[in-house]
Amino acid sequence: MFNKDQFMEIQELDTVLICQMEDAQFNKYSDEIHNFTEKFPEQETSVKDALKSKDQKTLRNAVTTIHGMMNKIHAANLAKKCSTFLEKAEEAAHDELQALAIEIIKAVATLSIDLQMLEYKSKPSDGEAEVFDSPTEAAVVEKASAAPVAATPPKTTFTTKVVKDDSKGKNNVVAVDDTSFFLATIKSFLADSGYNITCINGGKQTLNYLKNNIPDLFILDIEMPEMDGFELAEHIRGAGITVPIIFLTGNSKTDAVQRAIKVGANDFIIKPVNKAQLLERIGRYIEPDFDNYYFD
Repeated sequence: MFNKDQFMEIQELDTVLICQMEDAQFNKYSDEIHNFTEKFPEQETSVKDALKSKDQKTLRNAVTTIHGMMNKIHAANLAKKCSTFLEKAEEAAHDELQALAIEIIKAVATLSIDLQMLEYKSKPSDGEAEVFDSPTEAAVVEKASAAPVAATPPKTTFTTKVVKDDSKGKNNVVAVDDTSFFLATIKSFLADSGYNITCINGGKQTLNYLKNNIPDLFILDIEMPEMDGFELAEHIRGAGITVPIIFLTGNSKTDAVQRAIKVGANDFIIKPVNKAQLLERIGRYIEPDFDNYYFD
């Protein structure tokens, strides 16, 4: 179960109102949070499909549903963005509506993933008993735990030849993606930002790099051929490398988020990536060094 202190990390929520909730009201609110993270991906897909087909009616309906979700979980700023979109929906040009819709989807998807991470962290660790608020909740969890679990791929067997020197600056970032254009974008965003950025074009190449180098943070794309981000993260953690991993993802689907967390994710960035969000997420874990940096 959630506790109120956890929500203090989430800037998009009305944390003052959450703190003032009685226990019964807070438990109901926690259910609303869970319902939001479970149901939002459907609306996220509806918005993206409607944008592609220029289906204004479906687009309005999806944003209307998201607006209701934001009100229920007390995300006032995001609800306001939805209201702005709906006010302009009848007369604004498609390009303007598209920009607004993408902004909404990205912001709400980021909130959904942040909340999923809180929910995952709030679950009891192995061997710790979980307390349920009702027999119904216990039955749902029991049913879910009885479902077959996919086999975990074997961990990597390679060993690194370097030991991190903590006396040096901790600002080395490795970005991994199979798309050269995307890597170039990441590199340009981090230029003159105080980070040493190394761009690698795939999972196997990354494993070779790690035999002689250990960065301070990874940015991994999830969808890559041959070795996807999940498998690469398993290899990284299997080699005993514990530095932060930030996953790049195009959606907030709960199964993908939960799998990423299980293989070692510390954070997520929603595509399309912008510079402000990239620097904010990296800055949560490592600090820039403007005195001494280079670019590969």
